[in-house]
Amino acid sequence: MKRLICVLVFAFILLVILFFSLKPTILFITKKELSHIFVNSKVKIGSCTLNPLRELRFLNIEIKKEPLYAFGAGRIDFNFAPSSILKGRILKVTLGDVAVKIDPAGSSILELNKHLKLGSGKAPFSVGNLELSNLSFDLNSKEFNAKARLSSIIDLKNLEIKQIDLGVDALDSFGLVIENASLKAGQHPSIGALDIAKVKYDKAVISQIKANARLQGCNLILYSLSAKLLNGDLKGNLSLGLDKEGEYRGELEFINLDMENFVKDFELQEKFQLSGKLSGYVKFKGRGQDIQVIDGNLSVNEDGGMLTISDTQYLEGLARNSGRSLDILVESFKNYHYNKARLVLSIDSGDLIFNADLEGESGKRNLTVVLHDFNLRRSR
Repeated sequence: MKRLICVLVFAFILLVILFFSLKPTILFITKKELSHIFVNSKVKIGSCTLNPLRELRFLNIEIKKEPLYAFGAGRIDFNFAPSSILKGRILKVTLGDVAVKIDPAGSSILELNKHLKLGSGKAPFSVGNLELSNLSFDLNSKEFNAKARLSSIIDLKNLEIKQIDLGVDALDSFGLVIENASLKAGQHPSIGALDIAKVKYDKAVISQIKANARLQGCNLILYSLSAKLLNGDLKGNLSLGLDKEGEYRGELEFINLDMENFVKDFELQEKFQLSGKLSGYVKFKGRGQDIQVIDGNLSVNEDGGMLTISDTQYLEGLARNSGRSLDILVESFKNYHYNKARLVLSIDSGDLIFNADLEGESGKRNLTVVLHDFNLRRSR
């Protein structure tokens, strides 16, 4: 009996020693691996705690390579069960109180690849869910300038975003500017909300954007959408794919778009003058930067409007294509008052086509404007 007690006491002491020696070993291995991934970076890990049956937690992690990037996390949790470890699976990884700052000095964000060794081998463990809690993001690169906050739950096994809470103070990417945006959404039937103060692309400005939001599989669904555009209103519904395919589709209704305001905002006064208010719809769908379908039909309200074209280059091309005299075309598009107007939008082999039919007391007019390689223009 005494011998058995001695054996049990010895085994207990051995387990205690093993348990407490595991933590410095884990810290050493983790720091070494992070130093290998983040080349020539300063890596610090404050401490770690271990529950062998449930959780491994790292506290106060810092990874820096100034001024290129700085990563900090208050905690990183790995949740598991003994059965999941045997199957090579981590149930959930949680990153809490994370701050990320990336500043490649105005260079491309792809420059980061030179400073990272992510490897291509298969990971020893798969991860079920990834939870981001209170992540702040500050990015300044050639492609992106952004300050944002994010909390999210992602099902990595099924590649679904279960929940998202995003706040964007400012974002600037390839001419797209977003100011003061927030998005909260969960999987259907949960109802969230989108609220954006302003979106600007080139000279087009959309403001006061609001919508109900929900996640459905890999798609973000925005419905009961409303916004202000060209002193008029915009309404509609959108579906945006959040996976690598990036498919999207939508139907938008435009109400009383002010064409005089359009000419002013896009600084087109030297080419033409245009007044009138348009209403109608536009349907579209695409994938990534490739717009596959645009189908739009808008018409002027009962007050009609006025059109004067002073762009001689456009009129010369119109004269050549129609076989009409340039002088006659100049006069026909000078202070032309129209009572009816219909604008049809379509896309054909990447070319965006605007076809306008106008009708007034002095007769009918037809205008066609083609933006060649429209999809390529958007990708530049």
